[in-house]
Amino acid sequence: MLSRYAALVKNMRGVVVFDLADDISQDLKWLTDRFKYRILGVPPSLIDKISKIAKPLVPLAYPHKDLIEFIEFTSRTLDINREIVEAICLASCYVSPILALGSRSQKSLKPISISTVPTKIKMNLQDWKLHLRIADYSVLDLYEWSTTHAEKLWEPEVNIEGLMTERLEAIRRDKKRYWRLQKGDLEPRPFLVYLDLIQALWRKNMDAKVLTKYDKDVVSACLAINVAVFIRATLQ
Repeated sequence: MLSRYAALVKNMRGVVVFDLADDISQDLKWLTDRFKYRILGVPPSLIDKISKIAKPLVPLAYPHKDLIEFIEFTSRTLDINREIVEAICLASCYVSPILALGSRSQKSLKPISISTVPTKIKMNLQDWKLHLRIADYSVLDLYEWSTTHAEKLWEPEVNIEGLMTERLEAIRRDKKRYWRLQKGDLEPRPFLVYLDLIQALWRKNMDAKVLTKYDKDVVSACLAINVAVFIRATLQ
């Protein structure tokens, strides 16, 4: 129902993704303790892999059935697990950051990431609360521009390289939000990565125009510039 979708978008604070081979119990508990009064989305392919789905965890649904074919296409093209692509697309659709639990999901995200924000500080709870909120702002502030910008692919004549440069520049500007994480002297560790399916596909030497075989009004919702926060890596 559209009303349920709207309610989820309003209150969601992240979409969780993980690999079935990882033990995520500790990290998931840490997250759910932090978001008792908000919502964390669980993609359909991972719902049955969590022993108990209860608030703040909620199952997500596809806003449109045509996204299934697009997710399968993108998974094959990028040669990554379907669960990862599903999480990226749904996080974009629900205007939420991805919360990557466990080393394997993070390892899967790194090859398709566009840019990384490292942390050089030992993050306490206040640092976590602040930077999870900043990650949420990154998604919100980039969403309208990056999805509208993606729609240029459907125009008869578009400068693809120019389009990619503009998206990279948007990420470069947004990264400045995380300046506090650079104020330490620890060995840098990934805090989050920026994700952009358009750039990831283009880096595979795929003609980005191939996306135009899909409905612009549906698929563009998956094409926001997003972020994935590496929960496990920064808790260790």
